[in-house]
Amino acid sequence: MKATVDAGAFFKALNRVIPLLRVSAIPALSEASIQFRDGVCTITATDLELWVQTEIPAEGDDFGVVLSGTRSIAKAGKFFRGPLTFSCADAAVSSPQITMACADKSAEFTGYPLKDYPELPRFTCERAYTANAAQLLTCIDRIKYAAQRRSDSRPVMSGVRFYRQQLYCVDGQRLAVCANDAMTVDKTFVVPADAMWILKAFGDQNVSVQVGVRYVRFAAEGLCAYVRRLETCDTLTPEAAIPRSERESYVVDRKEFLQRLTYLKECVSPAKTTPVVYFENGCLSLQTPSARYRAAIELPVRSEVAFAFNLSYMWDALQQFSGHVKVRLHVLSPVSPVTITAEGTDDVALVLPVRYRAAA
Repeated sequence: MKATVDAGAFFKALNRVIPLLRVSAIPALSEASIQFRDGVCTITATDLELWVQTEIPAEGDDFGVVLSGTRSIAKAGKFFRGPLTFSCADAAVSSPQITMACADKSAEFTGYPLKDYPELPRFTCERAYTANAAQLLTCIDRIKYAAQRRSDSRPVMSGVRFYRQQLYCVDGQRLAVCANDAMTVDKTFVVPADAMWILKAFGDQNVSVQVGVRYVRFAAEGLCAYVRRLETCDTLTPEAAIPRSERESYVVDRKEFLQRLTYLKECVSPAKTTPVVYFENGCLSLQTPSARYRAAIELPVRSEVAFAFNLSYMWDALQQFSGHVKVRLHVLSPVSPVTITAEGTDDVALVLPVRYRAAA
């Protein structure tokens, strides 16, 4: 069996799926599969949670194999030009012998049969949208700090939620929201935040966002990524979480605030897992077993509501507004969430307060 593709197109396509490859106890899962059928070469990579697949034109016989040493093959690809031929005497055997040849260069290696590779899940599109991949990724990168690491107890908390014209992440202690003006979702769906790096593979292209029962497919120009959906039955939305009223609000210098938090962060003992900062009229204080440290930020008005917060959570929330000189803090009470906004953006960050004796 023999099939031919253009070397440049093949290695460009192979490099688009390689970032998904991970070391696996199942050898074939650490590699990419290639399948020739009906004049098309399909290249697939998966970690069982995420599938990436791309296609290029091909000529020749129909067969499929799983590569061995995919990353090394991709590195060798920069030396191949013109027609690239793959040949295999019997692709169905347990250790198929594969030859890759192009002009005066060739490589021979032992691969894996295609039956050892997981099948791409069946997919039926229920709803479809269009969005710019780069814009989606930029938005998700700003808010993903508010997603939990993957866990079996509440996996939905590790996700990014597509909701109306918004994207948001929530982990039970904080909420991060950004606007997604180009894409209006009529029914919420959630995908793992740590899988959305795959949008990098699409560059600045517009992608079709196709929502199925178990997967969401992102597709553009011969490249498809299938991301497993996270089940959700809760009703937590930005409208329900963000306080509708406030007792006071004030604008602060974001960089100054971060500098003061950096100082306090350096004062925390490495053994202290939850550094708590007490905020009272612009004065930030942090108590350690050996000392109390203080720093101040300038407020345009006197603040009457004192509250406490997790230093790391506030730090992350301020980083969401990178590029903004000023941010506005909205405060209702010592036990209500602190909401952060900035002029010129619809982004919202919410940090739950920490109960603190001095704030009572």
